[in-house]
Amino acid sequence: MKPALAIALLLLGVAISSTSYGREPRAVTVGSKAFPESWILGEALTTLARRAGAAEAAHRSNLGGTEIVYQALRSGAIDAYPEYTGTIAE
Repeated sequence: MKPALAIALLLLGVAISSTSYGREPRAVTVGSKAFPESWILGEALTTLARRAGAAEAAHRSNLGGTEIVYQALRSGAIDAYPEYTGTIAE
């Protein structure tokens, strides 16, 4: 498994599991950067979120570069996005 996918899956798992048992499943928004690999991984994460029981799962693709997508994550506009471990470490 690619490190970017592993990190994204971890973040997605946290986003989905942050709902308590007995509550309605929450909606999950996955973002992706402005290049094809990120779009594909974003679609894969969105599919996984749906299968994991998210109330709704949406993919916002082609958001831009690292800073734009990271700020979307920090602001809560998206819940997860695929990222390279080297970029995260930087």
